[in-house]
Amino acid sequence: MLNMNYLEMHISHTCNLACRFCSHYCDIGYTGIIPYEQGSEWITAWSKRLQPSTFRLLGGEPLLNPELDKYLELSTSCFPDSGRWVVTNGLLLRKIERLFPLFIKTSTKISLSIHPMSQAQERILNDAMVLLHQWKMRGLGFAIQSSGNTWTKKYHGEGPNILPYEDGDPDASWALCTEKICVTISDGRLYPCPPLAYLPLIADKLKNRDVWQPYLSYTPLEANYSDEDLSRFLQGSTHGFCAMCPSKGAKAVALEGHIPPNTFEELELYYEKELHYLPDAKSHRRKLRKMAVNCWEAGDYAAAVGCYISALWHKLL
Repeated sequence: MLNMNYLEMHISHTCNLACRFCSHYCDIGYTGIIPYEQGSEWITAWSKRLQPSTFRLLGGEPLLNPELDKYLELSTSCFPDSGRWVVTNGLLLRKIERLFPLFIKTSTKISLSIHPMSQAQERILNDAMVLLHQWKMRGLGFAIQSSGNTWTKKYHGEGPNILPYEDGDPDASWALCTEKICVTISDGRLYPCPPLAYLPLIADKLKNRDVWQPYLSYTPLEANYSDEDLSRFLQGSTHGFCAMCPSKGAKAVALEGHIPPNTFEELELYYEKELHYLPDAKSHRRKLRKMAVNCWEAGDYAAAVGCYISALWHKLL
């Protein structure tokens, strides 16, 4: 058994967003759900070889997988000592609320990765954030990350016309890489990063496939490789395939869509607008607490949590 920092796996290639310049290529249009029967074989096989500090299920959008509950239980069984996460854009959280007790039972946390989206989607996400805070009181763990603020292009062009950077300095590409820690299980095999892992899934869509051939020919590790091979792989170092990515400080790119609020202060402004109160003085303390209790007892959980968070951030509780 070899220790490692981080391991991740798609349980859904399909995504309900299509963010431009996705490093997993979801915007180029490959789809598919990883059936539990297949995915469980991959996870089980690698759990006998690797012990990650963190294990994450993601996509695509993992909440689209109807067998998510089975994956939660399997991940707990295979990686009991790992920090376990499900990474989601949050738009389907309300629909899988029935699984929250299982998240708590298995100590699996939710990583809410906020992406650019429409105003209608923002309203759905704000509702999801309220839902998460309601369940936090019952033991659900979660974290919020705004992915859109640091989005960078891993390739030239867009869509089927993308091209590798190949700017002649793979060592610099490795040093600059933000995904070199993201060791990935794909098709049962181990890849050093998501861009390399999911490139074969869009190979037939690439109009410049010949240019990508050196990277498509990468040989991933099988679960039956020796400990020596795995150890060498996990040490991490520059490889020729690193040339596919930028080496000269890829700049954050502007993405279409609105980046929804991802801090309590910004979320609070949303509550103030929707609930029509301005908790700006200590005299509101008792009123807010009473409102929170009344709303909770009446089943209006969104309003209750809104009151609570607003009061908390104004140091009224």
